[in-house]
Amino acid sequence: MKLARVLIVFAAVILLAAVPACSGGSANYRLTTTVEGQGSVSPASGDYAPGSTVTLTAGAAEGWSFSYWGGDGNGSGSTLNVTMDSDKTIYAYFVSNSSPVPEITPVSGYGALMIQSNPIGADIYIDGVDIGRNTPYAGAHISIGGHSVRLVYPHYKWYTEEVTVNGGETVNLNLSLEWAPSVDVVIQPGSGDGKDASVYKWKPFENHGGDTSLNIGGNTVGTTYRTFIQFDVSSIPPTAVITDARIGLHYDWASSTADEVSMSLYNVHQSWNEDDIEWDGQPSTNPLPWDIKMIPGYATDDFLYFDLGCDNVQKWTGGSLANYGVMIRAYDETIRDTLRVFSASENADAYSRPKLIIQYYEPVEWVPVSFAETHPEEAAYIAVHDEIQNAVTAYAAAHNGDLPILYAFRTVDGCANCNIIDMGALLTPNGGLLIEVPDGCYRSTVISGINDNCDGGFGLDECSPDNHYIWLVDSSGYVYSKCEGEGCASHSENGYQEVWP
Repeated sequence: MKLARVLIVFAAVILLAAVPACSGGSANYRLTTTVEGQGSVSPASGDYAPGSTVTLTAGAAEGWSFSYWGGDGNGSGSTLNVTMDSDKTIYAYFVSNSSPVPEITPVSGYGALMIQSNPIGADIYIDGVDIGRNTPYAGAHISIGGHSVRLVYPHYKWYTEEVTVNGGETVNLNLSLEWAPSVDVVIQPGSGDGKDASVYKWKPFENHGGDTSLNIGGNTVGTTYRTFIQFDVSSIPPTAVITDARIGLHYDWASSTADEVSMSLYNVHQSWNEDDIEWDGQPSTNPLPWDIKMIPGYATDDFLYFDLGCDNVQKWTGGSLANYGVMIRAYDETIRDTLRVFSASENADAYSRPKLIIQYYEPVEWVPVSFAETHPEEAAYIAVHDEIQNAVTAYAAAHNGDLPILYAFRTVDGCANCNIIDMGALLTPNGGLLIEVPDGCYRSTVISGINDNCDGGFGLDECSPDNHYIWLVDSSGYVYSKCEGEGCASHSENGYQEVWP
């Protein structure tokens, strides 16, 4: 069930990214409705006048329930009003109610855990570990003690609950997940903050970062043009789940009026400056394209969209992939007369400037850096309480189960450049959160589980460097551990190394 659902959502994202945002001058706009699961949508697909409003109604089949609208739709109610200002594709997702409620008896010496949810089919994490099961779930072999249970379902907010399991008893959880609405963001900078430039092979030492147009392809005499473009995505929360990511370029002119041409988009690996980039000074790019698009042989005087890939932008916003933008070129640069011209961010027409369209939903609470800077302790707690277990689990998986042990001061006074919020947590070797650091401990010293400068103390038993670990997490969710380098014990900014992601 889990794999099938992931494939359905993935397919929906791909189809969404392929849908053009504009109809290219058609008298009517096309509304396409697609059902995932068992149910129906009324009215079905059809053509509608520009500016008209269409009310869609989802009807679930027997044994199924409506879950949410996707694609160009957004919401969890059974009706949806759609304004036809462009071609639109709407997905209606239905979930089955037929999964039986399991019966369970705890195994001797253990407790049991029964989890049901609405909607059903949520992924289950216990103590930060994905157990590979979905709701409804019954586990009869749950160790006695405290556990953290998290449910994750596409387009819903994560639900986390702390439970205590007693021997011979069953803990019943019947949880309703909260819908996480889509957020649509259009990033369209002007000449002052836009970053785009073309490079010309026939002028290898010239910079064209100030031009009002972007050239891609080749002309009749065989020269070649490429375009580099970069958008600032810092406004997107690092915890956001990206569901659509496209670059739009306004198509102004074509050197040929006959044949389509393939153009490809590549991830850029190095930093570059708009004011000095040249053909002979291009940054390196990924050898395989992120997207290949057929460009008409005539200028459409409208936007054409390149798919960035949701996973790629997810890495940009999460920080695991540096955002140096993309390069767009003709897929086959040996073909002549393929030159296509698009508007640059310096173009006088603000409407036609390049834009990045991102759609996402927010499954967890996110603390902006501005708040984190003014309220470091509170922000640290909010930012990492739900995330630290996943980070540690993922780090351990990437390092054959090994977690570094910290035997050093974790005070960060005087650490001007490392941007660390001093939030620590003691973790068990399997990545489970043992205890939150009490108030007053944010600038304390913890060595081998001993607190020698903390109001009140930890009060922990059997806490030693062999079975517990200390971590620091900054405002962007990066995890640090292990004090290394000269001056480590005296609050050096080199006292911490990044270990996740």
